[in-house]
Amino acid sequence: MAFLASHRAAGHISGQCISVDGGQEGRLLWREPRGGVEATTAIPLPAPRAALSPAASKRRRLRICLSVDFDAVSALIGTGHTPANTLADYSAGHFGAIVGVDRVLRVFKKHNISQDVTWFIPGHSMETYPKHTKAIVESGAEIELHGYSHESAYSMNVEQERDVLVKCIELASALCQGKRPVGYRAPLYTIRESTVNLLQQHGFLYDASLNSHDSLP
Repeated sequence: MAFLASHRAAGHISGQCISVDGGQEGRLLWREPRGGVEATTAIPLPAPRAALSPAASKRRRLRICLSVDFDAVSALIGTGHTPANTLADYSAGHFGAIVGVDRVLRVFKKHNISQDVTWFIPGHSMETYPKHTKAIVESGAEIELHGYSHESAYSMNVEQERDVLVKCIELASALCQGKRPVGYRAPLYTIRESTVNLLQQHGFLYDASLNSHDSLP
């Protein structure tokens, strides 16, 4: 299920609303059939697996890094006006902020993991949706950077890239009562050598843009 709407250009899929906690709280996702043929065959569910013994569980221990990119409409602003960005896409991004954030926070709270989640938030989302961004901070989540308007590093020179980073550091620090961000995820995953240099210069401890291996400490 998905609770934050996004635009088609990002490759997301949509679906019908279903009830999660007594209201219309989410969307059941499916993949559209190829060739315009309606899918009618039910997909069989996997058979339940036998519980692992305590010893086996220790050997197969899994750690998960749970994060959310609070893009809202910034992803569309960063790409510039194109025919692919429709009014419906902007409204979906707006939905993600004014409706989706509260719903996701409730889910995290229900499972007692709010404080274990990292939210990568563009500066534009911080300024445009202060109420919802404040709610994220108050949940105890880690707040880190995700550009300002989801701009690509390759669309800027180094000075512009530095200006954007400094602006976002200031916004996040003010939002978190002086606590500076230490993590970064590049918009569109466009990270380059100058980006890494800037992050090091400003005291960042990690980047979450690259995917060549499992997350390592």
